[in-house]
Amino acid sequence: MFLKVRCANFIGVFRSLPAILLVFLFLTFSKSAFSETTVESSPNSSLIVVERSDEELLVLEMRLGKYVLSDGLIGYSHRGGVLLSIADVFYALEFAIDVDHVSGQATGWFFRENRLFSLDVARGEVVIEGKLSLYDAALVELHSDGIYVDAALLSKWFPVNIEIELSQLVVKVTSQEPLPLELRLEREKIRARLNRRGSVASDYPRANASYSFFDLP
Repeated sequence: MFLKVRCANFIGVFRSLPAILLVFLFLTFSKSAFSETTVESSPNSSLIVVERSDEELLVLEMRLGKYVLSDGLIGYSHRGGVLLSIADVFYALEFAIDVDHVSGQATGWFFRENRLFSLDVARGEVVIEGKLSLYDAALVELHSDGIYVDAALLSKWFPVNIEIELSQLVVKVTSQEPLPLELRLEREKIRARLNRRGSVASDYPRANASYSFFDLP
């Protein structure tokens, strides 16, 4: 009789094990699912960082007419086009646009303060002078050191034409409107002419006055 009772108790415990295990597995799965959701809620989780090979790397010279704007513009060849570092391009053209590759955004203005520009790589959106538009995601890449945009796409975003001559590793820039750089160079030319005129005037011989500060009649 005692043996039957012990066996019955053992069988009862054994039968209760699956339920306990199910509860344990359920709690474990719930914890893992909750932790994965928390990680995916990171603000930069939708950003994909691209790393291109050194064979695709280009070091270009950027020119505006007879002026060399940059002799170390970084770019990458892709799909028959060229991706350019927009931070370097904006700096060379003197556009007041800040680039934050960590957040994948660029904001600022060009030509005049009321001509605003905003780029959001995560959303795949660009806002130019208040107009929102989408772009081909293959033409914009986020790298570990900056945001790179296809030269042809930059020519559509801004009233400038960016032409690439790969055989000479040269980027030629022409503008439909006077660039801030061109306006600054023109002001410097005017200032230099005025300074030259002032220096010529100061070369005239000095004439001494024939009267003294105090004299007797």
